[in-house]
Amino acid sequence: MALFTAGQRILAAYENQVALIATTTLSTSTASVTFSSIPAYNNLSLKWHAAGDASAIVGEQINIQVNGVVTANYVQEKLEANTTTVTGTLTAGSTNAQIGTIPGASRASGYMGAGSLEMPGIQDALNHQSFVSMATAIATNSASFVGVYAGMLAAGTAPITTLTVFPAASNFVAGSVFSLYGWM
Repeated sequence: MALFTAGQRILAAYENQVALIATTTLSTSTASVTFSSIPAYNNLSLKWHAAGDASAIVGEQINIQVNGVVTANYVQEKLEANTTTVTGTLTAGSTNAQIGTIPGASRASGYMGAGSLEMPGIQDALNHQSFVSMATAIATNSASFVGVYAGMLAAGTAPITTLTVFPAASNFVAGSVFSLYGWM
């Protein structure tokens, strides 16, 4: 059994702690949320509680772009349930990656979506950045979306320093919350 000094135990515990990088709570309808100057953690986790304001839409996609890459360099696989219908889709060559679905303007009052995006090994300079996420969007008592999403930025291997989150068809509503965490 290895013995450590008190200082070594404290350092080891500190290095593995999850740290809140930033939280954004929207006070008005907003087209996107960007986290920039992300510190050099090995792992990132994005949590959200959000809805969109697209009219006549029960649910809409929530997407990301990494490091400002807006070209067709994202690859993703999703498995999504829409009420009782389950579909799987592989998409390559997209300009962003879907990480979930959020309720749209046709949602019931007070209904929001929630999700979590995990991005491990983001300091890996040899391989493309990959992610996995889970999300739910209960829009009404009879319309819901639940999904698992996986993807990769298939361009470059630079560490992640900027992450932009946005709905596909509208804005995020006031009261939407986004929190980014990092750890070694």
